Order: sequence, then C-alpha cells, then structure tokens
Amino acid sequence: MKPLNARERKILAIGILAAVLLLLYALIVAPIADGFAARADERAQLALTYTQNERLIGATPVWRQRASAQRKDQARYAIIAASPDAALDAIRLRARKTFAGVGNVISSVQALESDAGWVRAQIDGQVGLTSLTQGLRRLQTEAPYLVVESVSIAADEAANTGNIGVMNIRLEIAARYVQALPQ
Repeated sequence: MKPLNARERKILAIGILAAVLLLLYALIVAPIADGFAARADERAQLALTYTQNERLIGATPVWRQRASAQRKDQARYAIIAASPDAALDAIRLRARKTFAGVGNVISSVQALESDAGWVRAQIDGQVGLTSLTQGLRRLQTEAPYLVVESVSIAADEAANTGNIGVMNIRLEIAARYVQALPQ
C-alpha cells in the first residue's frame, strides 16, 4: 500500500472528524436533548393536571352543596326504609291507596326478584279504565317515584258487552330502595 498524499490525508481526517462528531452527537448530545424535551412534555402534563386538580378542589363547596341537595331529595326518588321487606310493604300500601275506589279491587301485591338497591312488586286486581290511568299517573308522578315496568290488561267484559267496565290488570312496578340510617 502506498502512502497517502497530503490531500487524501486531509479528506480522511475530515471524514474521521465528521464520524467522531456524529458519534458524539448520537451518544451524548441527542440523549440529553431528548431528555430535556421529554421532561418539558412531562412538566406541561403535570401543569395541566395541577390546573385540573386546582379547579376540582376549588369546586368542592359546590359539590358538597349538590350532595346535600341530593340527600334532601332522596326521599322523592327512592323508598327509604329499614329493610327491603319494609320497602315492599311501603309499595303495597302505596298501591292499595292509589287504586282504592268504588269497584276497584287489588287482589294481591307480590314481591318479585330485583337487583340490589331495588324492590319490585307485581300488583294484580280489577279496576276501571279511569282508575287505571289516574293510578298509573299517580304512581309515576308522586313521590317517591315508582317505575312502572309493565302493564297487562285483560278487558274480557268489553268483548261481550261492548263496554270496558272493570278490567283485570297486572302491573309490575319497581322503586329504588335506600336503607334508612339509624338515628
């Protein structure tokens, strides 16, 4: 191999210098710069989280006021009773009072399977059309609000007489149940 002339040595030195500089950049400068950028992103995310948390903490009095208002309104949206059986008794009493009237007969109010926090009942009876519509309206609009899940009507007399008169009904109703706190 023949020795390199001065021009070739210069080109080789510049090439080696460029390779060393690229290597220094890749091994030292780039990781440091990337670390700064990553920490800057993390700081921005933390600042955003901090701002959101400040806003949430600042709203604590509002949330307490809303929770207090909801506790006061709880009796409108749920039956408050000592046990699920007591809540079911409240539904029975409410159904009998709602459909009480001349010619109306509530033959049974039976408990149905329900999810936790709910009580369900099946009401069987004989009522007139006006009593049925008024009763359904009262069940859904007077506190505590009850959910009418299904209504079955058998108007057998209407086919024979042409007059609706008294109908056999079956209602399935449900209500939220909240256990009464001991006083």
